[in-house]
Amino acid sequence: MDSSMPLLSRFLIPLVCAFAVPLVACSEPENAEPGSLRMGVAGQDADGNYYRLRSGFIDAMGPVFVTFDTEMEPTTTEYLTMDVPTGDYTSVLQSAVV
Repeated sequence: MDSSMPLLSRFLIPLVCAFAVPLVACSEPENAEPGSLRMGVAGQDADGNYYRLRSGFIDAMGPVFVTFDTEMEPTTTEYLTMDVPTGDYTSVLQSAVV
């Protein structure tokens, strides 16, 4: 029997376990609390001019990944809302494709 086998298994098993535990711990809980994400798509400047983001996409990354299409509710005057699990989210406005 190769004498390096017990030495290898003594280090390999804890190493595999150390990397497997964070993967299990990072998965989304099955009973995540429901919440909602609200993105502002309109505003008004100091002179009273009204602006609305049109033809845009906003990615929101957190416990789940969602994309807001600014045209999904074209008549909205302020916010787009989507139901998502609670948690911390980061949003990014996608670059325009010309």
